[in-house]
Amino acid sequence: MSSTLAYSTAIARLYKSFIITRGTINELLTSSDWRDAIGVLKDRGYIEEIPSTIENAEKKFRQRAINFLLKIRGYVSNVKINADIIDLYLYLFSLNELEPLITSVLTGTKISDNFLLIKELADSNPQNLDDILNFSKGIINEGLKFAMARASKKTPSEINSLLEFYFIYKLSKIVSEFRGDWKSKAQDIICTYEDYYASMMAYKLHLVENISCKIDESLLKDLASANNDKEILDILARTSYAKNLTLTNVYDAFATLYRLARVNSRKYSIEAFMGSPFTPSTILAISELIKLDYEDLTMILNGIKLGIIEKIKKMLSFDLI
Repeated sequence: MSSTLAYSTAIARLYKSFIITRGTINELLTSSDWRDAIGVLKDRGYIEEIPSTIENAEKKFRQRAINFLLKIRGYVSNVKINADIIDLYLYLFSLNELEPLITSVLTGTKISDNFLLIKELADSNPQNLDDILNFSKGIINEGLKFAMARASKKTPSEINSLLEFYFIYKLSKIVSEFRGDWKSKAQDIICTYEDYYASMMAYKLHLVENISCKIDESLLKDLASANNDKEILDILARTSYAKNLTLTNVYDAFATLYRLARVNSRKYSIEAFMGSPFTPSTILAISELIKLDYEDLTMILNGIKLGIIEKIKKMLSFDLI
């Protein structure tokens, strides 16, 4: 097993060399035009050509991230833990397609046919949620069962929120089975995500799932039973994250908690490559870094285009000074 895990870490380290650096991020943030930013990425070998539109650039970034995950999975799938982790990240990327499909089915609206990860499911032409459930496979099927079992109203917003929550719920269950150094490194990566998603579910859906890390279950129950925004903010102010949150309103409070989750996850994902190579935590780390890169680059390009780069800086997974 140790030799297999060492090989997995070697693969993870290889792909870590493709992860975007703080220096490149700072260079992108000084670009005057989104095409200039793409030019920086082209010079760094991140992209081969400059797309004609931001939308095409986003598609290329997404395709790049998915391809990386699929390639890594092909190398390390002989260890089930590794395959399960990467499948969860592919599931997360698939939600960009699955959520619009669910909304379309439930509301009768049309969506584009630009499917990559769920093309077979979309081609089955589902007419309702049961069709989507019956035609889906693997982890998407598991996520849908999870969401539908907990959804009381079966609205698009409720179902899609639960599908997103399933990612961290399932990942938390996987990490809980780790041991020793494996567990501590992996737990550091997902800790703040656990608290963000658990508190969001309590706030939005009055659902308490005890997967949180630093937020007590009692506080989650308080969030689930809160009657107004002031109560929500008072409860969040009692958490260990209070000093890092913008508590002027509920939206900003959760937005800053999510940003903190991303910053912490990038930090601890990098740290996971230090020390012993015999751990699947590096597979979790590289998967998370691939996801964060995609999200950060997409935000930067749109921030440049909209002229809100200072606002975007406060949303990135890099703790910029």
